Amino acid sequence: FGKEEVLKLLETMAAFKLNVLHWHLVDDEGWRLPVEGISPSADSYSREDIHEIVAFAKERHVRIVPEVDLPGHARALVRAKPDLACFPNGVGAPKNGVDNVVCPGKDSTVAFLRTLVASLAELFPDSEYIHLGGDEAWKTHWKECPLCQERIRKEHLADEEELQGWFMSRVADYVHKHSREVAGWDELTETGIPEDAIVYGWRGMGQAALDAARQGHRVVMTPAKVTYLIRYQGPQWFEPLTYFGNNRLFDIYSYEPLGPEWSPEMAGNLLGVQASLWTEFCSSVADVNYLAFPRLAALAEIGWTRPEDKDWVRFGKSVDAFSVRLPRLGIVPARSMFNIQHKVVPENGRLKVMLECERNDVQIRYTLDGSEPCARSPLYRRPLEISGDANVMAATFRDGEMLGKILSLPLGWNKATACSFVYGGDPVLLNGVRGSLRRSDSEWAAAADIDSLCIDLGRVADVKNVILGAVNDFGMAVHLPRKVEVSLSVDGKSFDKVGEWNIADNQVFAKGTFVIDTGVSLGRPAAARYVSVKVAGQGRTPALHCRPASESRMYFDEIIVR
Repeated sequence: FGKEEVLKLLETMAAFKLNVLHWHLVDDEGWRLPVEGISPSADSYSREDIHEIVAFAKERHVRIVPEVDLPGHARALVRAKPDLACFPNGVGAPKNGVDNVVCPGKDSTVAFLRTLVASLAELFPDSEYIHLGGDEAWKTHWKECPLCQERIRKEHLADEEELQGWFMSRVADYVHKHSREVAGWDELTETGIPEDAIVYGWRGMGQAALDAARQGHRVVMTPAKVTYLIRYQGPQWFEPLTYFGNNRLFDIYSYEPLGPEWSPEMAGNLLGVQASLWTEFCSSVADVNYLAFPRLAALAEIGWTRPEDKDWVRFGKSVDAFSVRLPRLGIVPARSMFNIQHKVVPENGRLKVMLECERNDVQIRYTLDGSEPCARSPLYRRPLEISGDANVMAATFRDGEMLGKILSLPLGWNKATACSFVYGGDPVLLNGVRGSLRRSDSEWAAAADIDSLCIDLGRVADVKNVILGAVNDFGMAVHLPRKVEVSLSVDGKSFDKVGEWNIADNQVFAKGTFVIDTGVSLGRPAAARYVSVKVAGQGRTPALHCRPASESRMYFDEIIVR
């Protein structure tokens, strides 16, 4: 994203009294920092751009914390300067290694970093802090690199983890020589925190930063589970594809970094809170704005509002007011807070449909015949009970105006719908709702610890098809089952195997995100009351996978019996 987009973000931040921009300038394939001999001029900010951005931020009382993420997340760097890698151009590299780490065993790497820090200090003269990253540095190459192993012996280090601590301390020394302070992600706590370094707590709820604060270190809280803006910000059926779960506007607004486990001394080490927006799934500025607004307003409230003064209803009205003004700045904010989250569960042979919205100052109106709801449609007051094919459509309204998107919830009825499990299984597998491409949309059942299940259809019936929906999400190492086996029984004691589905060679660890129906089709119907389904997974991912050597996972929805 270019200079003008950064300037507009800074302008809007200032209006919200957000006073720090943590600028993550490099990450794997992206290197946006103008450094001699590295940055392609067409793919980065110029020195003049950075000087203008720094001056613009200073006028608006916004600090910039520049980050160069090392030693991992450096794929672009080791491509541009192969001599900084343990195995230049991959020659001699271990098969299961991740090729995005620099080599701390080489003196040339350390010398380059001295030049890099000097460049950062010159480009950002008013920045008190320089962020050095330190996260997710895979060390397979270091284990095999003779220079890294020699460095470990020479410096009397215990292992590769301590080697990263040594590396980060060397870079921190260069930062200190330029009269700047060091910041890094919370992996610093695992490798030896450099002197006076600031720890950014991101993993989970930021527990590592909490421990660092207890030890006297200054911290910034940016927990992935509540303040990462790459996560879905509303009911996932309406949201652009990303990954992980939800961080709704309400979730961010409700977050309080100073919990009961913080002592007054620890609280004095909290510098602030941060929302982190990673842009793997952003292909335009509009995508960034959609994920950032209005959630940045909730971040501002965390920073500036005392917990006892928080008021969700009051905040909602404020969000409505400034959301009207944002389009004048060319920003179209998300309206996810007005969308409806559904939950459908089997109950007594029927489907119980529950609808809710995080905004509690709206009405939910619905239809069951597939027509679009309007201000005159029935008002949702209690869960709906459905006993056959239906298409529930619902939306939120206020003063007759539709506020969010229309939820369309087709409930497809088959012989397994609203039935019960004899063993194994998850109710979402039998609730008549097909899961979307988003495996965390509340409709997918994880199968990590389930290799079989059995459904009681309630009576003996003719069975010809047994379908099991599965999702593939390459980026998260979620893959199709290696095998699905189906057996039938009349009495629940004696089962006959009626078929199996095996994955095609070209779909083993397939790339992309897609849903596919597995299962079996019988040549002729068979009488059965009990349906047994067994699945087998793929095991660990291969070396060339984006998550090498990870245990592949499986997610299923829906089981359909015809």
